[in-house]
Amino acid sequence: MWSPRVLWLCRRCRAGTNILTVASRLPGRVVRAAANRVPLALLRSPLAPLLHLRSQLLGLTITGRRTGRRLSLVVQYVEHAGSILVLAGNAERKRWWRNLIEPARVGFVLHGTQRTGIARVVDRPDEWTAEAVAAYLRRYPASARARVFPPGVAVNPELVAQLTAGAVLVRIDPD
Repeated sequence: MWSPRVLWLCRRCRAGTNILTVASRLPGRVVRAAANRVPLALLRSPLAPLLHLRSQLLGLTITGRRTGRRLSLVVQYVEHAGSILVLAGNAERKRWWRNLIEPARVGFVLHGTQRTGIARVVDRPDEWTAEAVAAYLRRYPASARARVFPPGVAVNPELVAQLTAGAVLVRIDPD
């Protein structure tokens, strides 16, 4: 059942209060749950191709190492050489990737199709990772600007380590 605080916020919302003000007062887990459920539903819907979501977002489902609970979230991705790379920025504030320190089976929605694969955290960047990170930063220019990625520079594993400081790379190998 809804908590009294959530019910109060809903009444305030109906009274004409700005929705952003209401959302800022909701508990973090409520906001995160809604922030993932809406895009996940859109990724699975027939509207996804019209919104161009399938080419930018991946619906990822992970099982917790200790709890066994399933967690679904939406991430940006890049496909490279038959695998998928996900860059989890601000990794110290996120927990989902910790379930993939050891290789684990995951489910994901890619181009509107439900698939499975093995995901793992990339601990040592190699040539594949360097090429995939370069493709990721070309695809998402805002991320490249945030990481001060110099355009036209050849990417090597050492540069990848510098560019992804504070981030975690996750590689998904589809079945």
